[in-house]
Amino acid sequence: MEALVILLVPLVGAAIYLGARFQSQGIRRSPPEELKQLQEQRAWHADRLRRAREKKWDGTMIEQIAEQLAEAEYQLARFNAAQSAASRRN
Repeated sequence: MEALVILLVPLVGAAIYLGARFQSQGIRRSPPEELKQLQEQRAWHADRLRRAREKKWDGTMIEQIAEQLAEAEYQLARFNAAQSAASRRN
């Protein structure tokens, strides 16, 4: 009986993980929703960076926020480039 429980717990955990993973991959946002989400993410990181500099947070923390902002801007630029390429094909 104990062996069954020992095997059942990891199997249930793996099933939940795989189910969540496949479900999240299947969800696609429309381009306007994705653009809005990327713009909000960029604005949030920019605001965090501004506040961190105003309040003179630790330099490492400011650097990490700046990197997150740069990543958000990169993702937004990549999205815009993909949309431009798609519109040229049509």
